[in-house]
Amino acid sequence: MKYFSKIKLLIVSFPLLLYSCTFEGNQPEPSVLNGKVRFIYNTDNNGNDTNSRYYLYYDATGFLTAVKDDSITVFAFTKLNDTTINVIFHLPNEPIANGIVRLNGNRVISIGRYDHFSYPDLGIDTIIYTELIQTVYSSANQLDSIYNNVGYFAFEYITNIKAFDFTFITNNCTNYKSSWTQTSVYGWPVYQKSAEIIFTYSDLINDYKVPNHIIPFTFQYTFGMLPYFLGLNGCFIIEPNKNLIQNYTSINSSSSDTYDYNYSLTNGKVTSYKVSTRNSVGHIEYYE
Repeated sequence: MKYFSKIKLLIVSFPLLLYSCTFEGNQPEPSVLNGKVRFIYNTDNNGNDTNSRYYLYYDATGFLTAVKDDSITVFAFTKLNDTTINVIFHLPNEPIANGIVRLNGNRVISIGRYDHFSYPDLGIDTIIYTELIQTVYSSANQLDSIYNNVGYFAFEYITNIKAFDFTFITNNCTNYKSSWTQTSVYGWPVYQKSAEIIFTYSDLINDYKVPNHIIPFTFQYTFGMLPYFLGLNGCFIIEPNKNLIQNYTSINSSSSDTYDYNYSLTNGKVTSYKVSTRNSVGHIEYYE
């Protein structure tokens, strides 16, 4: 971690001033928006609203600048230059934080976050920078591995997450391996876990507008929809697949589970999708 002085707090926090802007009034011309994702939401398997929804806002060039739910701006994006995007995080039950996405072309090299800690009674007012995601490429410019440096909690603590050994065939990722540390809430026992994820693909072309297609999947538990929204701006943690996923199988030492994708299309666009075993259906609405 890197520690920053109180003076630098003024510099890092400046983009937060932009966070309060009203994005609805800055929408571009309809021709720029045509075909872009306007609204995504989930229903349960019976079609009932699950109150999980996001509204998307773009600038005059078609760059996604903000994502809002029903009450707050969850993510706000500002392109600083060709290698850097500033992002404001406001994830559920967490304070607003400022972050940086570093790029090499359309590849996400790293995602970092600045967290402000202020305890006046202790004389502490500082910012801590944490690198959330790191990607590593080989000397041949091939994806070698991806590191999740934060982890998440799912009845146990999942940390030290790594995805590696990626295989691509005809521009689709056919499999990769993942490893992680699993620790109980009591701090013991500690397990080292691993799995292999194998994919098959449909004939549908991936236009990067369907969620749950940014892999590795284990990273979505930590960062929610952030990789998907970066993908809408043409920035990818891994090279995007040519086709939409038909199914994937997760194989570990004790089990093998397969998950199927089903899609509904209107005028050639995916308007809803369902992953087997999940209790929700995803829906996509587009600007026309």
